[in-house]
Amino acid sequence: MMLSGLAFVASLALGMMCSLGQAPYHLWPLSVGALVGLCWAYRSSESKRFAAVLVFAFAYGYFGWGLRWIAHALIFFPSLPPVLIPLAVWGIPLVLALPYGVAAYGVRRYLPRHHAPWALGVAWVMLEGIRGYLVLPFPWLFMGGIWGGTLPILQITALIGVLGLSAATFVSVHFLIHSQKSACLTLAVWVLVAGAGQGVLRHVDLAPSLPSAKTSSAIVALVQPSWTQNEKVRGFYTPEYQERLLALSEHAVKTKGAHLIIWPETAIYGKQIENPVFQASLKSLLSGGRLLMLGVSAHEKRAGEVVSLNQIWVLDEHLNRLATYTKHHLVPFGERVPLLSSLPLVFFNQKDMPRFQSGPEDVASLSLPGLPPVSPQICYESLFSGIIVSQDAQWMVNVTNDAWFGDSWGPAQHFYQARVRTIEEGLPLIRVANTGKTAIVDAKGQIVEGLPMDIPGVLVASLPIETRHTLYEYAGLWASAVFGMLMFFVGYRVSRR
Repeated sequence: MMLSGLAFVASLALGMMCSLGQAPYHLWPLSVGALVGLCWAYRSSESKRFAAVLVFAFAYGYFGWGLRWIAHALIFFPSLPPVLIPLAVWGIPLVLALPYGVAAYGVRRYLPRHHAPWALGVAWVMLEGIRGYLVLPFPWLFMGGIWGGTLPILQITALIGVLGLSAATFVSVHFLIHSQKSACLTLAVWVLVAGAGQGVLRHVDLAPSLPSAKTSSAIVALVQPSWTQNEKVRGFYTPEYQERLLALSEHAVKTKGAHLIIWPETAIYGKQIENPVFQASLKSLLSGGRLLMLGVSAHEKRAGEVVSLNQIWVLDEHLNRLATYTKHHLVPFGERVPLLSSLPLVFFNQKDMPRFQSGPEDVASLSLPGLPPVSPQICYESLFSGIIVSQDAQWMVNVTNDAWFGDSWGPAQHFYQARVRTIEEGLPLIRVANTGKTAIVDAKGQIVEGLPMDIPGVLVASLPIETRHTLYEYAGLWASAVFGMLMFFVGYRVSRR
C-alpha cells in the first residue's frame, strides 16, 4: 500500500513537472522526461487499474499545476461564493484528468502491455481534440505546446499543426523507451527537424513556402493601457481610463503618424460612444482619415433578455462603424456556462452570470480602407488551431484582456499559444492586450516588437503582411489527424518487434 501511495505521488509530481514545458518556463526536457517516466510506469504496472490511476494522477498534476491561474480569474465572478473558489480550482483539473484515467484503463484492458505507450498517446491526443473542439471547448495545454519556446521545432506546425506535434511527442516517447536503437533514431529525427526549422527561420530553405515580398506602408499603433482587473471591476469605464487610452493614442498619432489605432478587448462599454465629450475626443484623434479598431463590451435586448456581446468595432473619423465582429468562441464558465440551470449549487446568483451571445460561426475577414484583409480574433479565440482564419486574410489581429490572469502563468501561456497560429497559418499577428503581452509576431512566429508586461504604453510600427503558404493553411485539422494516424501506425508496428 505504501509503495502504491508513493507511486501515485511520484506520478502526480511528474505531471506537475511536465507542465513546466509550457510557458512561461519552456523547460521541454523536463516535460519529455516526465512523459518517459509516465509511459514506462504505465507499461510496467502489473495492475491495469493502478496503471490507469497513475495516468490520472499525472494528468491531474499536469492540469492542476499548469492551470493555477484559474484562481485569479475566479476572484472576479460576483456570483461564485468565495468559499467555492478552492473547490473550482481543484475540481476543474479533476474533470479534465478523469477522461485520461478512464482511457488509460481501456487501453491496458484491451491491448497487450507492450502496446501501452503508443496507445496511451493515441488516447491522449484524441482527448485533446475532443476537449479542445467538441465538449467544452477548451484547447489549452495541448502537449504539443511544450515546444512553445523552441521556435525551430515549432516550424513543423506549418505542416501538422499543434495537435500533430502532440502526436509526434507521444510517439517519440514510445520510441525512447522501446529500445536503444529506436531511441537513437528518434533523437536523430528531432535534430533534423530542429535543423530544418532553423533553416526556415534563416530563409535558406528552398520550399515554395518562403515569405512573399508583400509589404504595407500602413502604420499601426497598439495601445496597452495596463488597467488591472481590480480597477476594471471597480471603475473600468471611468474618465481616467478613457483619458489614458486617448493620451497614449494621441502620442502615437503626433509622433509616429499612425493610420490605424488598436485598443484591446472590452476597451469601452458600448453606450460610452454616445457621450458627446468622448465623441469629440475620438473625432479629434481620428481626424485626417485615421481608423480606430477597438474591443467593445456591448449589450442588446433579445427575446426580452439582455445579452452581452464581446465585439470588435472599426470606426472612421466620423465615428461611422465600418466593420463589426462578434466573438464566436466563448470562454466556458466565463462567457458561457454549460448547463447553467443545472448548476445551482455552484452558481447561486445565476441572474448575475453573463449571458453572452456568440457571433456567426463562419470566419470572415474585415476589409478596411487602405489595409489588406484581416482575420479578427477576440481573446480566447486565438487558441483554436485550424478554424479561426479566413482564407483571404493577409494578417491576423487579436485583442485581449489578460488582466483576468493576474501575475500568473496565464498571460504567457495565452500569448505563446496564439503565437503558434502564425506558423500554422503563415500569417503575421498583431496582438493588443490590456496588460500584455502586446506584440507583433511575424509569419514564422518570431516576435518582431513587443511591450513590457503590466506597463502602460503604445507600440507603433509598420503593418507586417509578409505571408507564406503552409500545408496547414489548406488542410487544417485534417493535417493533424492524418499525420497522427501515420505516427501511431508506425508506433504500433515498432511495438510488435
